[in-house]
Parts: sequence; C-alpha cells; structure tokens
Amino acid sequence: MKELKHSYSHDIDWYHKCAKDIDANVINDKIIIFPPDIGSGTSYFLPVTKGVSVVVIDAIFTNDIVVKRLDSHNDLYILHFDLSEKINRVNLINDSSCELGLNVTSGFSVFHSAVGSVLQPLKNRRIFTVRILIDRSKLIDYLIKKDKSLKNIEKRILFYNHLNAQSKILINTLKVRSVFDTDFELYLKGITMKLLANFIDTYTHPTKKEMRSSQKQALRDTHDFLIKNVYGKFPGLKALARMSRTSESLFKMNFKALYDETPYRYFIKEKMLQASKLLKSGAFSTIREIYIMLNFEDLSCFNAKYSEIFGRKASADFVKKAEGKI
Repeated sequence: MKELKHSYSHDIDWYHKCAKDIDANVINDKIIIFPPDIGSGTSYFLPVTKGVSVVVIDAIFTNDIVVKRLDSHNDLYILHFDLSEKINRVNLINDSSCELGLNVTSGFSVFHSAVGSVLQPLKNRRIFTVRILIDRSKLIDYLIKKDKSLKNIEKRILFYNHLNAQSKILINTLKVRSVFDTDFELYLKGITMKLLANFIDTYTHPTKKEMRSSQKQALRDTHDFLIKNVYGKFPGLKALARMSRTSESLFKMNFKALYDETPYRYFIKEKMLQASKLLKSGAFSTIREIYIMLNFEDLSCFNAKYSEIFGRKASADFVKKAEGKI
C-alpha cells in the first residue's frame, strides 16, 4: 500500500512534493497525471485568488493508496466536496496521527487545517473530489462584507452534511470537462467562487441589517398573514416561503432574524396570546368553545401549547360566562 503524506498551503511546494512521492511530474504547476502503478486520472491544483485555492481529483485507483493530510498551522478552512461514484470515508486525526474517532462519510464537510485527516479512496471506482482551501481571515472577511455569521467559525471541525442540489449541479458541470481543455483554468475559477458563494448563502445566518427592503416587506406580508389567520391552522413553511418568493430554509432564517422566532413558534405564541384574551373575556361557557375556535382538536393539545407559553393550564385563566348573560 502506498502512503501519500501532505499538508495544504496556497503555494506550489506541497504539490510538487506530492508528485515526487508518487514518481509523477507536475505539468504547468497545475496537473499531476497519476502513474499506472496507482491507477489512472489527474489531480489539478489552482490558486484562485489571494487566500483561496482549489484541488480537484478525478481518478480511478487500481491499487491501495492512503492519502494522509497532516495538520498544519496555515489557518485554512478546507471545504471538501465528494461527488464520487461512492462517497469516500474521511478519518480525522490529531497531530500524533492518532484517529480522533470521527469518521466522516458525507458529500460535504468543512475542516480546519489544524485537524489532519486520512482518506483511503475506494479501488476501481471513479473518485471525484473538489477541495477549496480558504484562509480563515478571508472567510471572515467574506462574512463581514455580506453581514453574515457562521455559527461554528471558531471551531476546527465546522460540520459535515449531504451535498446540496446547487453544489451538485456546479460540480457535475466540472466532471464532464477535461483538465486539458484550454478554458479549464478559467472555468474552475468560476466554479470555485460559485461553490464558495453557495456555501456562504446556505450555511450562514443573515442579520437584520443585511436583508434588502424587498425581503423585509415580503417577511412583513407573511407576518401579517399569520396574524390575520391566527384562528386557523399553521399554513406550513412551503406556503409561507412561496408567499415571500424564497426558499423554505432562507425564509425560515430571515423570519427568525427579523422576529427572533421561527415562523411556527411565532404563530403559536400569537395564537396563545389570543387564547389568553378569550379565556379571560368571560364570554364563553366552556374552554372547549375556545380551543375549537382556535382550531385545536382536543383540550390536551391546547393545554400543552398554552402551558408551554404561559407555564400554566388554560383552566387557570378561564373566566366562565355568567349564567343568564347574553
């Protein structure tokens, strides 16, 4: 089994060392053609802009090989996209090359360069991975410019998740191209920046200030719709997102940023505030009349929501209608 050790940086030295370790050459400081004793295919390294680089591997390994990425102090985040025939497992290791007990088998993951990893590509299957290397300071600059925040930005292991549809589309357009195409470098730069933008849009949290006036107005419209329909059932995220002309995930994040609650939680709170007014109004003979009016199927469900908001049962606030009162 051949073991390939490396650590990432934006300069070309690490890439030349990798090529030397497998008895290969680097063509134009970008392309490595894997030798026949390992398999077939290529690796492509490209500095995209200051603080951002990308590595693309498109290969079929016919013999066992272990790719060990050593931890480094370059303060980089690594965005790992895997669109292989079958997703390859990544084992995280510490600075003593001991496994940390975390195996990642997902289409998308984000790690810090201070945490090493071991990748053993599956044999006789097409491997297609894209790794974007971005300076931590550069990523923070992007977030500041967009007035966004990334919850785990201080952590060395941010997260791992499935590969979303937009990223799949972008990477699939790359998969059908050859690294020897004359426009491949320019195309890869564009795809890299689009993947980075998609990552920021998908996994960061917008602030109130960042939202455009049109977005805020759309949120206010859906907010007003919820208030007007507080006696009905929650319309669902899909319907609300359609009203605001955005995706469900973005609508939910934007709504929470503006109103400090998820749409569903906000709706339930408003419904319970209305319930409290009705309970205390003295206009009803039974609590059942109220929970039916508010579209609850039974008292237990109504009580659970009421207690969740006010910390007491609905009966504690119920003022019964006086007999003979019309």
